[in-house]
Amino acid sequence: TQHRNFGWKHRNLDEHTLKQSKKFRETKFLCLVRNPYQWLISMRRRPYGLGVPPGADWAQFLSFSWNSKSYDAKPQVHYNTPVDLWNIKVANAMKFCEANSNALLLRYEDFLEDHDAVTIRLAKFLGTQQKGPWTPIEDPTKPGDSQSLASYRQSYLDQEWVNNIPREFCSQINNDLDRELC
Repeated sequence: TQHRNFGWKHRNLDEHTLKQSKKFRETKFLCLVRNPYQWLISMRRRPYGLGVPPGADWAQFLSFSWNSKSYDAKPQVHYNTPVDLWNIKVANAMKFCEANSNALLLRYEDFLEDHDAVTIRLAKFLGTQQKGPWTPIEDPTKPGDSQSLASYRQSYLDQEWVNNIPREFCSQINNDLDRELC
């Protein structure tokens, strides 16, 4: 898909490859990043492309090491842990957005805190006019998922996620996170 649509949504950004496209300048890039703890909880539940079983125990999940898939990074990248993956991808997204006026970095948490302000910022970046109020999708987006926008908002903003990660693993995550990215 890379030659048609710049690759997979979870792909590790490769600015050099993207800039080779004739459509690079006319394309708008939105890089959406999430709180690393919430991202890890989600990846543990649905580990897209990692190779670790869904719902693996925290020790197994946080120590899992693998080589990137072909759709994720070229040349191939070795990730030491899922936290390493978050650090690398967020650092690349930040660097890419700082260097390119056709790229915008947004935090998922900002949507939850002030949906209207972020959608206005996004519309301005995209060069679109808002014709009415933006209405967030309130219902779960994945089959079998009981999370609604309200429950995500509460979980994120009240930091309820901290109850989903055992304390000893929060310490490990804290040690592995690149604090400049948080």
